[in-house]
Amino acid sequence: MMQPHYFLGLEVDKELATAVSYWLGGTMGNHFKQYVHPLDYHITVAFLGDRNPKQIDGQLADIIGEIPSIKMELTEVDLFGLEKKPRIFWIGLKYNQSLFFLKKEVDKIIAEHGYKIDTRPYTPHITLSKRWISENEFQREKINHLFPFKGHTFSVNELHLYETNIHRSPKYKKIQSWEFTEK
Repeated sequence: MMQPHYFLGLEVDKELATAVSYWLGGTMGNHFKQYVHPLDYHITVAFLGDRNPKQIDGQLADIIGEIPSIKMELTEVDLFGLEKKPRIFWIGLKYNQSLFFLKKEVDKIIAEHGYKIDTRPYTPHITLSKRWISENEFQREKINHLFPFKGHTFSVNELHLYETNIHRSPKYKKIQSWEFTEK
């Protein structure tokens, strides 16, 4: 049996997730091998691997208490992987200084406890689907033209510790949460 993995992330508004999932099914059909369950839509702040991060709880609570709710704004759909056959299809987010501050502070804390920090540039996003399997080429510009959620906003009020179970759907379970301040 595979050991659970953990990550810190921000939950996407449930109504928005449902609407995006509905749009995705109507627009993309069965062109991807895997579609993310709408209750699993999130914005990753940091991957923690298979170590349960109980020892960082107090430090996270301290920094979270200094961060106000974060307003997220959707930009456009994008991809990781080959342009014509993407590995990951996702929604981008407008740059948000509070989110990048949170990421920097979380990375400092987890690095102090021996967690590996992702060295790639931080690209906050919401993953929608994985592994393009259609014989047709992926057409990013056409899909962006059809994307009705550009400019949509929602507020994030908590950072969550998620546990992953690949044999479950939805596969992410919140096991701890830290509330942002009400500024």
